[in-house]
Amino acid sequence: MAAIYMVGGPSGAGKDTLLLAARAELRKRDDGGGVAFVKRRITRPAAKCTDLETPVTEAAMDAGQAKGEHAFYWEAHDTKYAIPRQDLDAALAAGKRAVLNVSRGVVADCVARYESSRCEVYFLNVSASASVLTQRLLKRGREPPEEVEKRVARAKLAEPNGAHVIHIINEGSTEAGCKLVTGALLGALKYSLWLTPAPDSTSHKLASDIITAQSAALRDDRRGFQPHVTLCRSFTCSQRDAISAAQAVATALSAHGSVACEFHGEIGTSTSKWSRALVLELAGTSLFAANRLAIEALRACCLDVSRPGEALAAYRPHLSLAYGDCAQATLSQAKLEVERALAKHSKGWCRDEAVPLTHLKLVMTSSDAFWCWQEVATVRLATTDPSVPYLWKRACLFGVALALAAKIVVGRIAR
Repeated sequence: MAAIYMVGGPSGAGKDTLLLAARAELRKRDDGGGVAFVKRRITRPAAKCTDLETPVTEAAMDAGQAKGEHAFYWEAHDTKYAIPRQDLDAALAAGKRAVLNVSRGVVADCVARYESSRCEVYFLNVSASASVLTQRLLKRGREPPEEVEKRVARAKLAEPNGAHVIHIINEGSTEAGCKLVTGALLGALKYSLWLTPAPDSTSHKLASDIITAQSAALRDDRRGFQPHVTLCRSFTCSQRDAISAAQAVATALSAHGSVACEFHGEIGTSTSKWSRALVLELAGTSLFAANRLAIEALRACCLDVSRPGEALAAYRPHLSLAYGDCAQATLSQAKLEVERALAKHSKGWCRDEAVPLTHLKLVMTSSDAFWCWQEVATVRLATTDPSVPYLWKRACLFGVALALAAKIVVGRIAR
């Protein structure tokens, strides 16, 4: 399917570096992986242009704009930019996934004009944390520190959100960032489905505190992740398909009834499985049912999330507390700290306590750097057992019958 990937991001995010690296990687594939990089026109000297830009004079730019040659046109910092309409239309007509280096100001217009059942439209937001952006801009030495701080604050406030936005956090190596961008452009990022406790619940807060503490202890970094129970295996597809699949799963789970998990006191550690370094082992009939329903819903969406011959019984639900490769001695100490933290609380994750899982989250997890994972969508699940209305009706009818019987008995006694 044809697609448009607008690419943007704040200064210091490394957008151009990742785009050039992704293009070089895609050129190794047949037909460039079906991805077309549409060069933008820019009124800047050739020596200051990247290989993704075509330098033009202001007169040529103005003439092209007057003739309607530009699909998109914008100005910034005394410079004029444009995306050639002919190049974009040719790429889409050939079913390509077209990459456009644009300003955030054209995003809404592009989505309104091009998004359809035959064309996906995304905004690839290449960014980084405020601290990382600040460090990079200060190294450039182009602005005083106070101006850099203001610039970064404005950029973070203006970051886009929505179903059409794919966030790429570029804080690692160029290779890691290139892998994320390439996966996005191929419509092949990895997504996971998480069940989470209510954000304002004691269970959520306690788990969040433990995750943050363990991130600091194991990685010397307090950045953690949302407390969650993963459903089934991750799957690879375009973001539009991932959102549709998540909606199908949410519908199936809500129709079935509320989901809850039970913690029986077992804390698991693993030096061989990165994703199970430190976990709370969980149980619960509704949790296993939710896993089965999720697999069925994803398969109905043509997404296979099980290995050949893999049984539903192989599902081992757990609440992740830490990811990564750690020595057993380190994990044993972490396990003791978690046990102490849980012992201080009478609610949250007490032994044999049922913890409601009220939200389904779709998360892009195409990286081992979990602080780069991005939440794409969240759905609040139904929290009422579907059998309750039926049971309530039965109870009401029984109550009416009992009242009538009592009235008859009292009447006979009075006689």
